[in-house]
Amino acid sequence: MMPSAVGVVDNASNVPPAYLQPVFEPDFGTEIERISDPTAMGVDLSHRRFIRNAYAKVQPWNADESLLLLGYNWGGVLLDGKTYQFIRTVWQPNQARWSNTDPHILFGVLGNRLVKQDYSNIRDRSAPNPPYQMIREFSEFDSISIGEGEGSFSLDDRWVALQARKGEQTFLVLHNLKTNRVVQTDLNGGWPDNVSVSPTGKWVIVEWKTSGTERNQGIEVYRPWLTRLTFARQLSPYSTHFDVGLDTNRKEVIVLRDPAVWENGIVKISVDTGKMTKVYWGDGSNQPSWSGSHVSFQNSQRPGWVYWSDYAPSRQAGLPGFQQVYAIKLDGSRTVERFAYSRPGEDIDVYGTQPMAVPNRSGTRVLFGSTWNGAAGAVVNSYVASKLDVVAPVRTS
Repeated sequence: MMPSAVGVVDNASNVPPAYLQPVFEPDFGTEIERISDPTAMGVDLSHRRFIRNAYAKVQPWNADESLLLLGYNWGGVLLDGKTYQFIRTVWQPNQARWSNTDPHILFGVLGNRLVKQDYSNIRDRSAPNPPYQMIREFSEFDSISIGEGEGSFSLDDRWVALQARKGEQTFLVLHNLKTNRVVQTDLNGGWPDNVSVSPTGKWVIVEWKTSGTERNQGIEVYRPWLTRLTFARQLSPYSTHFDVGLDTNRKEVIVLRDPAVWENGIVKISVDTGKMTKVYWGDGSNQPSWSGSHVSFQNSQRPGWVYWSDYAPSRQAGLPGFQQVYAIKLDGSRTVERFAYSRPGEDIDVYGTQPMAVPNRSGTRVLFGSTWNGAAGAVVNSYVASKLDVVAPVRTS
């Protein structure tokens, strides 16, 4: 069923689909649309060849999905969130994050300031770039960071977790945007790889740069207690890519690939208790392709699913999930919904060429970056894969 597609994708081709011309992905029963084009948008890529989303853990759609920010570069490219028509280039703050409740607000940081922009009139191209409005200046610190680009806000926009520096001192900070309350803990000079608040704002999750079972290793969780953040438990000894979201029962979990459990399987770990449960695993020697992957939990309106994008090298070809974008149900049934081939191209080891797929809030569309099987140095464009009324049967290989 191809209600709006104008053609069928050729899996062997390295020629990207035409700009804003949907094509049908026959293996998965989905529709793919290239939503970026440097020439049509007038974007200068002479210094950076990426016109794509910021990261797998950063939601590119605003609260009502009327706007879409391709924020990998500064400035970002703003599109209509439904038609993908180009609106304008915007000068967003660092580590820009859409509000989860107000479709007009974009948060970010500048130095030691938490700021926002109001995009109410953003479609008026004659209007100047929206000014930065101060939320709070953290004058006690030299700089702040929303989890080094991987953090987020709680779903009610009440809480945000920050990493902060003051000279050689480092801190973990939880800020309440409604009351201006701050709780924090001294990290004694340590600097995590990333930090994030959980969707409810109940927990702060910290990933360190080193794996291990000691404090300040692996993935840890903290909770606010009076005026301090206190260590609760280690969730995983591995410093690895993960995201935090809601499982089938709307409980907060992190999802990651655990190299030591269930034959290299994907697991979920309860943030409340630390209990680990298997989500997806292979059969015997038929292990899925996970040697290069990103996980995304940005589907806040579709709890119980997590999204995965694979960019494994060619030696993994033939393994289940190789260079694919798909969703996994978190109930242990190994139910998979496949959306697209990621087609990462020759220079797959270059960070910005990796798909870093991220779903929209309802989980019906997935945005990813790709050179479309391109040669080294090819432009990385943005693509959206969408579910149709009829979806291809689930495949196990």
